[in-house]
Amino acid sequence: MPVIDVFALGVARDLLPLLQVPAFFGSTLLLPLLLFLVVRDLRASWGGILVAIALSLGCTLVLQELSGRVRPDALLSWWPAPPTPSCPSGHAALAMALAVLWGLQRRSRAVGAFLLAAWIGASRVALGHHYLTDVLLGGVLGAGAGVTAWGWSEGRGPRRWGWGLGLQVALVVVISIQAWMGLVPGGLFRLPGMDKALHALLFGLVAFWGTLLSGGRRAAVVVPFGLAFTEEMAQSLSPLRSCDPVDLLADLSGMVLFHVLARWILRAGAGPGRVLDAGRATTSGCA
Repeated sequence: MPVIDVFALGVARDLLPLLQVPAFFGSTLLLPLLLFLVVRDLRASWGGILVAIALSLGCTLVLQELSGRVRPDALLSWWPAPPTPSCPSGHAALAMALAVLWGLQRRSRAVGAFLLAAWIGASRVALGHHYLTDVLLGGVLGAGAGVTAWGWSEGRGPRRWGWGLGLQVALVVVISIQAWMGLVPGGLFRLPGMDKALHALLFGLVAFWGTLLSGGRRAAVVVPFGLAFTEEMAQSLSPLRSCDPVDLLADLSGMVLFHVLARWILRAGAGPGRVLDAGRATTSGCA
């Protein structure tokens, strides 16, 4: 277990008499309050709100099942932790997604929104329902979902789809840290080539969304490759992972492939949805 998790749970246990009331409030009432404030203030952006909720919660549930991390012992005997896996925190992910969306839409609300999200996340640790790393990774995931939801609601054309970059970068960061901590399903990687395919897909999609967002610039490959290189070097510091040049080659292959695909979409002058519709129309015409 990471040292920061041990330290945070120790502090929460020592200060429980002082923290239980604000923690209870933060875990039960603040998230609905945050959602109410966002909906009331962003009535014209229902699409963005729904996208933020769907992306943050959907990705959280998938990553929780993949990690299978057992929750810590609840600090209040009368309020047990949910039976779902621990990492990442769904409360933290949803709260941060809403806070980022609200802050980007209404800059004057940003500080208050982030303070509410931080309170919600901290309350999950204070109650012993999550480790601190669960909350931090949930916050990263939620921030990415919030950026994607904001870009999708504000953008137009292919650039609108390019904001998927926010969520994709967050997924790469969260999954990389989970792997570094040993929170990855071992059975999945026993399939031949699965590890390399996932590397190509994860970093390839970073290049894909980045290419759409940047209008086809080659930096959409260069920058993610730097991220992939850093991630691979960091794995050498974990006793549970190893630095593999073949993984880096898989990353680069996926980035080049998806970069070419995104440039083709840009040349077609349409987002992914239009390109698919055009392809169906062409097929129907030939028939």
